[in-house]
Formats: sequence, structure tokens, C-alpha cells
Amino acid sequence: MRLPLGILLILFLLLPACAGPQPAPSWSLSYTPPAHRAVFRDTISILLIKPVFTGLQQVSDNESEQPGPADTIAQAYNTDFCLRLQEAIQSDMEKIFKIRGITTIHVADSVEQLTPGDKQKADIVVTTSFSFGPQINNSQTIYRYFGGESIVANTGTLQFAGTVTVEFFDPRSNNKVFTRTVDAASLSANTTVEYENQSEAEKKFKDQLSRIYPGLMEKIEKSITADDLQVVLKKIRSRTE
Repeated sequence: MRLPLGILLILFLLLPACAGPQPAPSWSLSYTPPAHRAVFRDTISILLIKPVFTGLQQVSDNESEQPGPADTIAQAYNTDFCLRLQEAIQSDMEKIFKIRGITTIHVADSVEQLTPGDKQKADIVVTTSFSFGPQINNSQTIYRYFGGESIVANTGTLQFAGTVTVEFFDPRSNNKVFTRTVDAASLSANTTVEYENQSEAEKKFKDQLSRIYPGLMEKIEKSITADDLQVVLKKIRSRTE
């Protein structure tokens, strides 16, 4: 017996849902600068200081609510994702300078930790700090039933806010000579996204972070031109002559 065409179509549409859970898509934080950027004219070396996270995410202290996306994502960001970002930014800043023919050195976690010997190894010290993180507006409803059972529903929106700042220092005097800052709000990919539950909030948080990160690094990379580096080097060398 042949099934009606309408039933066959319904069965076809239901097949993906019956195939079991699909693996979550992998994601990473990485930026590859284009090879056509102008190469720096002088042979110089840069001391890259470990990036610093300055935008601690706040966790709600509202005792009338259950932990929701604003809390769980903030905790994950403070303890895990900021560390991933530190590593990614460090690696990508190295790529940005290397592709311009500049040697990079890693010796310290802060400018204050540099020894006189460290300072003799490089022409410029570069620090990077970032404050950007998720801003989550969550609405929570708790449905309570007889017997003590309750269901927590979370809906809301998330977006990233904050900046990435790159600063250039004279290694001998520790004086700052140049700064570049990029705001996450300036990125076209940084749109506000909506979520319907905890799981969706966490997925969209990761999706949004992996989407805006390359754009942030691209803006940083474009904002540091070969002419800028020439000016920085000239300022530093004029102070030591």
C-alpha cells in the first residue's frame, strides 16, 4: 500500500530529528593576518608582554533567583574563556608582528617584571589588555509545583562590550610612546542575539565570541601600520641618544 504524498513528506522532515543528537560544532579563537601588509623597514625586536584581562564579569547576588546564563557564562568567562583569550591574543599578536619581519620575544608577564638584561634584548616593549566580555540581559521565571518541584525558565539577549588596547613602551625608561584601542561596539559582527534557554545562551555566547574575535584582531592589526612603528622606534631612539 502506498502512503499519501503528504505523509511521506512529513516523515522525510522528521528523519533528521530522529537521527539522534548531532555533534556540537567545534570552534576556536584565531586570527591569521594577511601576508600583503607592509614589512617594517628596520630590523627590530619586540618584547611581547602577556595579555591582561581587565574586565571581570559580575555574577548576580540576587538570592531570589536561581543561577542563570548571566551567572554561569560570567563564571566561565572569568575562569576559562579569559585564559583562552590571553593565549589567543598572545599568539595572534606574535603573528601580526612576525608577518612584518619583526622578531618577537617573550620574557615577562608585566612591564614591571622586566630586568635590565631583558630590556637590552628589545627595541620596543608591547603590552596588550582586553576588557571585552559578554553583556547578558536575562529574564528568569520560576514555575513552582505541588510537591516542591520547580522549573526555571531563562530568556534574554547577549552582546559583547569592551575593548582591546595595545600599548608601546620604551624598554629603557618604561615610558609609553604609542597606544591603539579597538572597541567591540565598532564591529559589524557584534550584534545583539536572543536566546530562549540556558543551553541556547551558552551556545550563542560561544558562537558570538568566535565570530567577533577575528574582527577585533583584524582591526588591531590594521591600526598598527609600518609608519606607526617607524614613529615609535624614532621616539624611543631619540631618547637614548
